[in-house]
Amino acid sequence: MTLEHDWLIPSPFWSANGYRQVEFFRPALFEFHSDDFMEEFLAAAASPKLTGLQTARLQPSAGNQPSKLFQPVHGCFYLAAASLCCRQPGFPDRQVRRNEGERAAFVLRKLVDGKEYAWVVEDEQPGWKPLNGAGRALLTGEEQLPVFPVPLADGRQLFCGYIPAASSETYKVPPGELAVDGEDLDAPIQELGSRFTSPLTREPLPDNNPPGNFSLVDRLPDDVAWTTSVYLLVELWEFLQTYLKDATEAIAALPASANFHGDKAGEKRALLSFLQTQAYKGSLSLAEALQTVAQNYEALNAPGGGDLDALGLSQDDYSLRGNHDLSNTALQTLLDRVAAALPDERPPVAVPKLDVSTSVRYVLRFVYERPQCEPTIVEVSQPSQPFTFAPFFDPDAPARPIRIPLPSDVSIAGMRKFKKNVTFMMSDAMRKKMNQVLGREESLLSDDPKVNAEDSGAAFAFICSFSIQIIFIIAFMLLLIFAFVFNIIFWWMAFFRICLPVPKSLLPE
Repeated sequence: MTLEHDWLIPSPFWSANGYRQVEFFRPALFEFHSDDFMEEFLAAAASPKLTGLQTARLQPSAGNQPSKLFQPVHGCFYLAAASLCCRQPGFPDRQVRRNEGERAAFVLRKLVDGKEYAWVVEDEQPGWKPLNGAGRALLTGEEQLPVFPVPLADGRQLFCGYIPAASSETYKVPPGELAVDGEDLDAPIQELGSRFTSPLTREPLPDNNPPGNFSLVDRLPDDVAWTTSVYLLVELWEFLQTYLKDATEAIAALPASANFHGDKAGEKRALLSFLQTQAYKGSLSLAEALQTVAQNYEALNAPGGGDLDALGLSQDDYSLRGNHDLSNTALQTLLDRVAAALPDERPPVAVPKLDVSTSVRYVLRFVYERPQCEPTIVEVSQPSQPFTFAPFFDPDAPARPIRIPLPSDVSIAGMRKFKKNVTFMMSDAMRKKMNQVLGREESLLSDDPKVNAEDSGAAFAFICSFSIQIIFIIAFMLLLIFAFVFNIIFWWMAFFRICLPVPKSLLPE
């Protein structure tokens, strides 16, 4: 079907022979550096002079490089604009007849190896779907971003839409698509490593002093290492319940024999056999340790935790500080056995909708739909100039100015006047934790010394109110202290701050 209309560059940028150029059929992008960007754009469009629009227009980068779009947090805002015109001499404007169901919009497309992908939202899982070379088509369920007509000074109009340069949306990607150096990302095994094996893996300390191999648990005090060891078992149990529930049912039923069926039955039997034969500590097997944790699961997860001795989780049998039987080899074998028992199809990984890698490019296209025709006519524009989205920490990004005045009167008389408007509710358990760190200094929070007496036998909670101004002074001082401390590692002080003298007459009273 021959198209009756075209999306063209906004008419203020037309030239005598411009229709012979590729840019004539491309939507234009505009960049603004103010929160009032929409008012600025409307004023520039309504002006008979083109200076405003020309200044704001985002010019294509040299050397066929994509333009970089920064985020609103950087103080940058982007608009896309195009003229919808009839294919007739003079390219007269085409009015979108909304009362007949017509609509105009634009779509964002991702370029992967030069091929366009569309963001489809009307699906079980939103995600980027290939267009298979049909760039000027519209996928079913493809997200369409709104545009609106903007009148121009010469009586014509253009259509404009806001480009979202940041998004909190995610979509699920099969692990195979996230392979690194040919190796698929195995998210469950990575999770198991973080939750159980990594804290127990022994390796030399950074300064190798003392010499030897130590795990994270080895570096903890005895009582803390004991508690940590038990709750690492809880983490392993919860992981197995999530990914291999029939294995946990077999562990809970020990010493009864397990009877696995279906896919990966042999691998699950091998995993269970490993757990039964792998010593945890002394004569206790890893399977027996997991079984005891499972039997006391609710007590261990009660507020404050359980009494480990009373639950049969004694320090002699369950602390993994120092000598135990979970060597690095055993931990790696556990990872291997679990990986073999898991389903071959790993769960997808959630990744951000917008990829801020400079190697990933995007374009946008304007869309005009006419549903009253049979079949429905969908007219999609040529792609815009390619662009990328800048990450939050981009050294080229503009810096939105943030000015925070500190209190000027820091005398006792001045700080006394600050309202205590920040309230913390502190439980008795939290008070005791503070007591471990601060000693008896929490007595400053109360005029009653009996409240802070450890032998009072009473449980007290506190509602403490503080001044936000003094809290900010503390935070600012701590910032400078830590900046100087970490300067030993980063050597950044020469580039960290710029301090300019300001006449006292300009400072707030």
